[in-house]
Amino acid sequence: MKTWKKLAAALFALALGAALMATPLVAYADVTYDDDIASALRSNTSVIDEDDLLDSNAVASLNEMGSKILAEYGVGAYYVTVDSLEDYSEAQKYTDDFVEAYGLENLTPGGCVVCLVCVPESQFALVSAGNALTAFSNDVLNHLVTEINPYLGRSDWAGAGETFFDDVRQTLSGKKANATSEVKYEGTYITDDCGLFSDNERMQLEADATAIAEQYKMGVYLLIVDYMQDSDGNDLANPTSSQRTNFATSFYRANNLGLGSGKDGIMLTLAVKSRDYVTIGFGQGSYSFSNEGITYMEDAVKDYLGDEDWFGGCDAYYSNIREQLEYYSVKGETWTEPDLLSLILKILAALGIPAGVAASTISREKAAMKTAHEQTEAQNYLVRDSFELTRSSDSFVNTTMTVAPIPRHEDSDSGGSGFGGGGWGGGGGGGFSSSGGGKF
Repeated sequence: MKTWKKLAAALFALALGAALMATPLVAYADVTYDDDIASALRSNTSVIDEDDLLDSNAVASLNEMGSKILAEYGVGAYYVTVDSLEDYSEAQKYTDDFVEAYGLENLTPGGCVVCLVCVPESQFALVSAGNALTAFSNDVLNHLVTEINPYLGRSDWAGAGETFFDDVRQTLSGKKANATSEVKYEGTYITDDCGLFSDNERMQLEADATAIAEQYKMGVYLLIVDYMQDSDGNDLANPTSSQRTNFATSFYRANNLGLGSGKDGIMLTLAVKSRDYVTIGFGQGSYSFSNEGITYMEDAVKDYLGDEDWFGGCDAYYSNIREQLEYYSVKGETWTEPDLLSLILKILAALGIPAGVAASTISREKAAMKTAHEQTEAQNYLVRDSFELTRSSDSFVNTTMTVAPIPRHEDSDSGGSGFGGGGWGGGGGGGFSSSGGGKF
C-alpha cells in the first residue's frame, strides 16, 4: 500500500511539473468585451475614452479628425484610453488583443491604426493591422511614438490625441517623414519661399544659424512663406493663434527638424503676404526660452518687419536667440529682461562712472585723514568709565556657501521602447511650445 501511495505521489508531482513548465511566466487575460464600446466602434467613433481624460470638446474635435481620415483613406484611426490593462503587463499585448476582440482589423477597408493609453500604468502603445500595415510599419509607429510621448509626459491627453491623428493623416498622405528621413532642404536652417534675401544675405544668416546650432546643439530655423495654411492646404489670410501654431509645428514635424535625439530646436515663421508670425520650440527649445524672452525677440524682429526690412528682422532674430541661449547656458535659467535700475547700473558700469565716483570719494576721505595718527589700543577709542566687561566667551562659526546655476532640463528618456509603445515619466519629454504669434 505504501508503495502505491509513493507511486501516485510521484505521478502527481510529474504531472504538476509538466503543467507548470507549459504555463508561460506571464499570463495574459482576454480583453473584457464591452457591447457599448463595440457599438461605438461600429458607428465609426474614433475616440474611446474609458478613463474620462478628455472633455466633450476634445472628444468632438478628435472624432472629427478620425472621421476625415476614414473618409479620405478608408483607414480606421482610433485613440483609446483605458483605466486598467486588466491582467496584462504590457500595453502592447493589451492593444493587440483589443484590436482582435473588436475586429478592428476588418472593420474598415484600409485596416486600422490604434493608439491606446493607460494612465494608471503609465503605458501606451501604437498598433496597426490589416491593410494599414503597408503604411504603418514598425519603424513608422516607433517614430510616431517619439512624437506622442512628450504630450503624455505633460499629461496633455488631448494634445497626444491630436498629434496621433495628425501624424496618421500625414503618413497616409505621404507627407510624413519617418525615423530615417532627411530634412527636405539639405544643409540649411533657412527656408525662404518668397525670395526675400540676396545671396550674400542668405549666406550670412545661414552662417549665423550654423554657428549657433553648433555651439548650443540646437537647430535655429527660419521659415518664410506667402501664407500659412490649414490642414487642407488652404491659404489663411487671418489665421488664429492655434492655426499659426499648427502650421509651424506640422512643417517642423514633417521635415524631421531639430538636433539630437530630442529634436531640439526653435523656429520663427513669417507669412509675408498676410503679415503673420509665430515662434515655436521643440525639445530643449521648449525649455531654453521664457515667454518673456520670446516676446522680447519677436518685438525686436517686428521693429524691422514693419519697414519691410526682412534681413534686419531676421538678423535680429538670430542675435536675440544667441543672447538668450548664452544666458541659459551660463545661468541655467531662461532669459528675463533686466529691470530699469539694473539696466542703468550696467550702462554706468560700462561708462566707468562708478569707478570715477569711488575714486573721487576715496580721494576726499584720504585728504581729511592727513592729520590722523595710528592708534593701536582699544582704550583710545573709549570714554572713561563708559564700558564694563561682564562676560567673555569664544565661539567659532564655520559656514560654506556653494552657488551653482539651476541645472538644465534634460528630456526624459522614458519614451516608447520596442514595437510602437512604452511608458512615460511625469513631466518628461519635450513637446512643442508656441508663442501663438500675431501680426507685424
